[in-house]
Amino acid sequence: MEHRVNGLYCYSGVLEQARANFMASHPKMIFFKEFFSRTFSENVWKKLSAEKGRRIYQAEKFSYEALDVPIELEDFAKSEFFIDFLQIILGKKIKEVSLEARRFSHKDYVLINGENFAGKRVDFFFLFCDNGWEEKFGGYTAYSKKDGEPIIFPVVNNSLAIISVEKDMEEFVKYIKHFAGGKKLVKIGGFVK
Repeated sequence: MEHRVNGLYCYSGVLEQARANFMASHPKMIFFKEFFSRTFSENVWKKLSAEKGRRIYQAEKFSYEALDVPIELEDFAKSEFFIDFLQIILGKKIKEVSLEARRFSHKDYVLINGENFAGKRVDFFFLFCDNGWEEKFGGYTAYSKKDGEPIIFPVVNNSLAIISVEKDMEEFVKYIKHFAGGKKLVKIGGFVK
C-alpha cells in the first residue's frame, strides 16, 4: 500500500468506482478529498508555507507567488503508484507528468484572458491551504467555456482534482478577498501527456 496516500484510495474497487464516475461526467472530472495521508499532507504544507515565493504579476491576467514543488511531491507525482492511479482513472497510458506550484493569498487571482486556450488535455491539481479556509474568501479554481456555466472546484485542503479539459475551456482562480486575512492556499497544478 502507498503510505503517502489516504488508504481508501489504494483499493481497486474504489479506483474502479472513481473511474466510472470520471467517465460518466461531462466534461470528465473528479474531485478527491483527503487525498494524502495526514502526515504526508502536513509535512508538504509545512514546506510550502515556509518557502519564500517569487511574485508573478501581470495586471488583468494573474497575480500569485511561484514556488518550487517540494521534492516529496515531485517524487510522488512521478511515482509508479500515481502514474498507475491516473491511468486507471483516465483509462489511458500516461507518458509524462509535469507540475508547478502557485501560492495565493489576499488580492491574488488568475483571470480568463482569451490567451489560455491550450487545446484538449488532462489537468490535475493538488490543493493545500491554511485551516479555516471559507468559501467567501474566494480562491477556487474553475474551468469555463464561453457559452456555459463554470465548473468550480472548491478550496479543500489536501485534495486532488482531475479534469479532461476541452479545447475551448479556460481556467481561472477566483480573486482572493480581504476576508482571507493572512490565510494562504497553494495549488500544485500539473498536466499529463
